Order: sequence, then C-alpha cells, then structure tokens
Amino acid sequence: MNPKLLLEELDKRFSTQDNRFDNLERQFTTNANACTTYIQVLEKVVQVFDGWRPDIEGIVDDLK
Repeated sequence: MNPKLLLEELDKRFSTQDNRFDNLERQFTTNANACTTYIQVLEKVVQVFDGWRPDIEGIVDDLK
C-alpha cells in the first residue's frame, strides 16, 4: 500500500471525526444556552407568581 495514500485516507477520516466533534460541541453549547435561558425565564415567572399570590389570597380571604 502506498504510504501517501494511506496518510491521505487517515487525514480524511480524522477531518471527518473533527467535524463530528465540532458539531456535537456546537449542539451542546446551543442546548446549554437554551436551558440557561429557560431557567432564567422560569425564575422570573416564579418571582411574579410569588408577588401575585399574597394579593390573590387576600382577595379570597375577603370573599370568605
């Protein structure tokens, strides 16, 4: 087997693997960012709900 052809084939395969890992890394980063954004939104919603809840409980108590 020709060493030059063997090296070219190995280089192609390593390049393919590098591309796969790059794609996985990008997907992981995208998913991590999406999760962080989702958690931040949930935290804001919880704060709004916690502020709203005592008012509603007071109104319900007044109705009783």
